[in-house]
Amino acid sequence: MTKPLKLIRTRPPILLAIVVPLLGAGLFAQNRVPNPLLTLDASGVLGTYSASDRIDVNNAFFQNLGTNGRTCNSCHVSSQAWSVTPLGIKERFAMTRGTDPIFRPVDGANCPSADVSTVWDRARAYSLLLKKGLIRISLAVPATADFQITGVEDPLPLSADY
Repeated sequence: MTKPLKLIRTRPPILLAIVVPLLGAGLFAQNRVPNPLLTLDASGVLGTYSASDRIDVNNAFFQNLGTNGRTCNSCHVSSQAWSVTPLGIKERFAMTRGTDPIFRPVDGANCPSADVSTVWDRARAYSLLLKKGLIRISLAVPATADFQITGVEDPLPLSADY
């Protein structure tokens, strides 16, 4: 008598967490994306299905947004449930030494003027992105706003060692 198969949801090994996104990147680069697109993470299997029989990687979501090398897919990553996670960001930092398009001083660094000249400087400059997945964007208050800012207290002063 054979025993029935038993499926157990376990945390995938770290190797899968690195290999699966890379495999997905290779598939996207070749415009061949399986439908459904299945990827693994700590919670199990994530799936994306397109009703049009394919995931169109030629649409605007996957195209460069300008000169910084980013696409929407830079932050909305299929292998991370079309989001971004600190673990995924740390893996990208380790693989690229902090040069992946998500690492840009203008909004990925703790401060836009942070020193990013060495890998150690980049690790310090992008610490909020690496630890919390935080993108910081400064916007001016519109002239038509029905509120005003009377004071600002930044818990992370620009001179702080993050």
